[in-house]
Amino acid sequence: MKKKKLLINIGLVIILIVCMSASVVLAKKDKQRRDKEAKENITLTDIGYETEIGQVGYDTASGILGAFIQAYNEHDGSGVAAIMDQVGLYIYVEESDGDETKFDDKYEEILSSPSDYGDLILMQHSAKSQEDALINSISETNVTLELVENTEIHDVTKYLSKMTAKIRTVSIDDGIDQVDTLGFLLLHRDQSYYIMDYYLADENGNKIENVSTEK
Repeated sequence: MKKKKLLINIGLVIILIVCMSASVVLAKKDKQRRDKEAKENITLTDIGYETEIGQVGYDTASGILGAFIQAYNEHDGSGVAAIMDQVGLYIYVEESDGDETKFDDKYEEILSSPSDYGDLILMQHSAKSQEDALINSISETNVTLELVENTEIHDVTKYLSKMTAKIRTVSIDDGIDQVDTLGFLLLHRDQSYYIMDYYLADENGNKIENVSTEK
């Protein structure tokens, strides 16, 4: 009789342990589900910086490269600025230190609550200054660009993407006729891509130096 009670007690303890373990696992999964839903439902706020240029995004490499080359050939700095995202570039450089693994969290953290971001005014000033410098430099160019070939867009993280393009640069006045590989760092948001940065790259797309817009 005592042996039977002992076995029953042991069985009850095992059942209790199994139930507690299952409860912990289910609670953990529920928390992960709620955290995932909360992250997916984050509302991102566009941060303005006194620009009159409206952003234009593209969903393909050919679209964004076509707009980029057309604007350069027309010496239209505003056209290049329109397909770029200066706020994203600022967060990538200043807040993520160029670390791709940090960018998504920093981007969501800042744009989900920009009023809580201590360096908001500095960001706005920097974005405006960078945009003005870009527009002025492209208006002074004397080159014609021609697309030779390009890779398709590769999504690196939720918001970061990359592609490369071989572009021929010609300037009769300056005696330039060369083909360079440009790397493009892209912001991916709302099913569209925007250029954050572009630079001279090696065959693997790694940056070798900053590209100059003053050829």
